[in-house]
Amino acid sequence: MKALIFALTGLVFASASFAGDNNKEIYKTYDAAGNVVFTDKRPNDEAQPLALKPLNTVPAHVVRGKTTAEAIPQPGATKYRDLAITNPIIEETLWNTAGRVPVSLRLAGELLPGDQLFLVLDGKPRSVSGLRAQLTGIERGTHTLSAQILNASGAVQAQTEPFEFYIKQHSIRHNRP
Repeated sequence: MKALIFALTGLVFASASFAGDNNKEIYKTYDAAGNVVFTDKRPNDEAQPLALKPLNTVPAHVVRGKTTAEAIPQPGATKYRDLAITNPIIEETLWNTAGRVPVSLRLAGELLPGDQLFLVLDGKPRSVSGLRAQLTGIERGTHTLSAQILNASGAVQAQTEPFEFYIKQHSIRHNRP
């Protein structure tokens, strides 16, 4: 019961601090059963407002950085622009994937006849037929991924920077009592 009252007290204080009118007063009273009650409405003329300390606040940390693997300019290959891997994002941790990783790509325009799109996972290319693919058989651990467009003779027409992502899997070893 005390834990519930303590939690409700914290909730009252927190909600009062985020309310539109931050100048409201908080009053402490007792109900008929002797329970402590906190309220922002003056219960009677004798009630005195509580002197509350200012809340500690921490400004939000904004992460500025790359989340997608953007294309690396290729000399002599200017046909393609805006090739990027949009999913998974750079350094993302994926949990319990059952060996499957969905991949999404972004490409402005269409592939030219004879050109083919590849995903390079841990240095091994895998041909894909569209801008969405699912990699299978991926074990837990750290993996490197990039995308490439190759022409019919195997020359790289466009590619993204390789980046790492992580697969984690729950283990029975971590379920200790």
